[in-house]
Amino acid sequence: IIWTQASGATDIGTLGGADANVAGISGDGRIVTGTSKVLPSANRQHAFRWTAEDGMQDLGALSWEYYSSFANAISDDGNSIVGWSYRSGISDTLASGFRWTPSTRMRELSSGIGGYSFAIDVSADGSVICGAVELEWNGDSFACVWKSGSYRTLYAPGSAVASAVSANGVVVAGVYEDNSSSEYHLFRWTEAEGVTSLGSLGSRGYGDIDISEDGSVLISYISTDSWFPIVWTEELGIRNLNDYLRQIGVDLDGGEIAYATDMTPDATVIVGEAYRNGRSQTFRITNMTYDRPDCSIDYNGEGDSGDMTDLLDFLGDFGACELQPAPCGSTGNVDYNEDGFVDILDFLDFIDAFSIGC
Repeated sequence: IIWTQASGATDIGTLGGADANVAGISGDGRIVTGTSKVLPSANRQHAFRWTAEDGMQDLGALSWEYYSSFANAISDDGNSIVGWSYRSGISDTLASGFRWTPSTRMRELSSGIGGYSFAIDVSADGSVICGAVELEWNGDSFACVWKSGSYRTLYAPGSAVASAVSANGVVVAGVYEDNSSSEYHLFRWTEAEGVTSLGSLGSRGYGDIDISEDGSVLISYISTDSWFPIVWTEELGIRNLNDYLRQIGVDLDGGEIAYATDMTPDATVIVGEAYRNGRSQTFRITNMTYDRPDCSIDYNGEGDSGDMTDLLDFLGDFGACELQPAPCGSTGNVDYNEDGFVDILDFLDFIDAFSIGC
């Protein structure tokens, strides 16, 4: 389905199979891309392009129409769709990234080093594409870009995937697994700076990344025992999006965001999936800002910017005051979020503030 504020949800159909998934939408909202099953009784899938005027168009596959293809992203003008497709090899079936345009149709993106390639995101004008290349199926991968058709490896200290590119094609973001620690790192790449780690994600699983038009804001989601969303800016670093939203006063209405999957080019609107009252729901947050919250961790009032003594004093008061009405605490008021009651949210908000050095 697609959704607009004016008309709500619209079922855009399939290519004849049981289901279809949307992967991207053009800047004006008129053109949609994704992947659909082709026949009710088969697993074969094809990338598609949809408009209200023409319906769903089958984009086919590389080499042979009986292979599957998968769309991952669409350019702002809707004229470039990227993804990957199975294709015939000498001894087996291989996979290659592709770029589809109305004039050229589906064309393979060559890596120049063989193996399997995957196109994951595309710049606004379609000239820069990012993704990954694997020399062996499910083996280590190299993050890469195709710029005006030319392939380039983005060298990182471990297996890497480039998952998002800014609208102007200048900034690329992704994840690499550090060879020395086996931890995943969120990274940004520019022509001038190369691959730069933005911080460790630990050994957690990670999901898709979205990037703002100027490359200054990244969102994604990672997993420990369950999935939770993250946001990155240079000022904030990597933050749990749920914690950050509460800290800037956003009411989540009793819900908890699990997946932050997409945002507008200016990063002021974020969408994804949240859970509330045990049910999965689509969410939309508007008027997002990314300034460092105005907060204080000088809990004991000594006039400093917050130190270990403040943390210990807060923890001592919290242990004595949890589930008590505010004000409460021998050193300060442990009701950190000032909602009139001492609970786990006060603890989480203070620890979050302390971790970023408010």
